[in-house]
Amino acid sequence: MIPEYLLPHSVTRERETADGVWGGAITSSTTIKHVRIEPQVGCTWGLTANMPMIRARLFANVADIVAGDRIVYDSVTYTVQNVRKLYSFTYDHMECDLT
Repeated sequence: MIPEYLLPHSVTRERETADGVWGGAITSSTTIKHVRIEPQVGCTWGLTANMPMIRARLFANVADIVAGDRIVYDSVTYTVQNVRKLYSFTYDHMECDLT
């Protein structure tokens, strides 16, 4: 686990839960505290051979973030590209690439 004093930020996670009645998506939003956002520069390969630019990396102790979630931090919206869960002997923390 990463100590909480090293995770000074809080973000809002938005996830589409279902399709709305009129074609719009219904989203649920949750505030996640004790995360760290660091700016990053890089590329990753997508499934359709596109190369989305990685704009930031998210470090967190929670385990309920999945690829495709939207992360809102400081009025900037990011999309979770991939999630890496890191283990020592048990679950330790996760790192997410944000585009």
